Amino acid sequence: MKSASPDGSKLVTFNKEFHFAVYAAADMPVLLQMIEALWLRIGPILNYDLRGGSRRVREKVAMSHHAALLAALKRRDGAKARAALQGDIESAAEFILSAGVLVSHGALPPESTAPAAKKPRATPAAPR
Repeated sequence: MKSASPDGSKLVTFNKEFHFAVYAAADMPVLLQMIEALWLRIGPILNYDLRGGSRRVREKVAMSHHAALLAALKRRDGAKARAALQGDIESAAEFILSAGVLVSHGALPPESTAPAAKKPRATPAAPR
């Protein structure tokens, strides 16, 4: 029997609650405020990802990162917890950039998603 598609609105809610429980547990109020401000900016894109049934949702990419993060926190393994959280955030960022949703929503100019052109290195001036 095929499992039902996940409820996008519940995914969005659970994802935010999970992340903010972890961030609040860090007991760093200034950092929490910064994350909240960033979350407000990126929230619509996360909604697009989680509600749209992207590959990340179908393959449960975030769930695997969340499970690894939770397991690391239970073991009090800060390095593994950081790596799991970083992996979760990076996989979401890769999706967002590959989907082009920041450009289509006006959050980034189109040229910002292209690889940066290498600038010629300045040649040091010869000593006088």
